Amino acid sequence: IIISIFISFLTYFFNVIGFILNPAGIEITLSFFKEASSQRTNYLELMMLPILWLFVGLGEELLFRAGIYRSLRDSFSGNISLIITSIIFVILHPISITNSLVMFIISMSYGFYFEYKNNLLTITIAHMFQDLMIAGIGSFSAAYTANIIVSFFK
Repeated sequence: IIISIFISFLTYFFNVIGFILNPAGIEITLSFFKEASSQRTNYLELMMLPILWLFVGLGEELLFRAGIYRSLRDSFSGNISLIITSIIFVILHPISITNSLVMFIISMSYGFYFEYKNNLLTITIAHMFQDLMIAGIGSFSAAYTANIIVSFFK
């Protein structure tokens, strides 16, 4: 979980840098959250976000760690299995080069922990926290921070 928190902050940092390099993303992200808090919000969709954050982490860990990694582990070494699983994880999360690197590090970290402890529950909880930080709180605060930085230098 400590690794997940560290990676969340690392991801936040890379997101701020990404927003600074592409300021159009700031307005898109801030507009999304502004609209989500307005009266026009479809509250059913808003209520689905926590459910998605819970089940996406669980589903991905079942697929990648319990499924793909274990299947590859039957044929390859742990390190090769981790690398292949992490590459597949990154390919299925195409966001940007920076985020792909972070996703690879996250996947490798979770994979090393799974290889060492064989504990899917801890990784799943860390993944859920990670998704919350990246997709929810993290992207809003990164866009907000980048907006302040970009505005300062205008």
